[in-house]
Amino acid sequence: MVSLNFRLENEKRSVIEEIYKRTNKVLYGRAYDILKDKGLAEDAVHEAFIRLAKNLDKIDDPESRRTFNFLITIVENISKTMYIKRKREFVAPLEDYSEKREDEFETADEVLIRQEEYSVLREAIEHLDEKYREAMILSYVYGMKEKEIAEELGISLANAGVRIHRAKTKVKEYIKRKEAGNK
Repeated sequence: MVSLNFRLENEKRSVIEEIYKRTNKVLYGRAYDILKDKGLAEDAVHEAFIRLAKNLDKIDDPESRRTFNFLITIVENISKTMYIKRKREFVAPLEDYSEKREDEFETADEVLIRQEEYSVLREAIEHLDEKYREAMILSYVYGMKEKEIAEELGISLANAGVRIHRAKTKVKEYIKRKEAGNK
């Protein structure tokens, strides 16, 4: 029994290594496009292969386009999550600031206005029904396409589009009501 488990583990390792050899550069490139950071892009690819190893039994053909698309989706989702976490922590590479001219920096008033607008938008999203909030966040925060949202939520493609549209409409209505109350 031990030798059977060892042989299965070696076969799994071989499959993963072969997939890695064929896809790692493309996956890294996609992660880097999102993250703009070499180390984080490598971490995203590494995490994708850990997830692949956990789900290898679900892969029918390691050389298929479907497997490749599965890995691309995983890397994109991991990268977007990492990007959002990094953005929330307000960590920005120094070169982002070093290339700006003096007149490109925001004034204190502009920062306050942007923060207030963001606060109102966030409040509007929090007031949405959960099904609309989920669709909106997947679309605008994670950058998912309607098809991906439909798959993620287990709904039809048409329903995903309707939820996103209704969410946007409800957010706009909330913001208009909020602005009317401040005047």
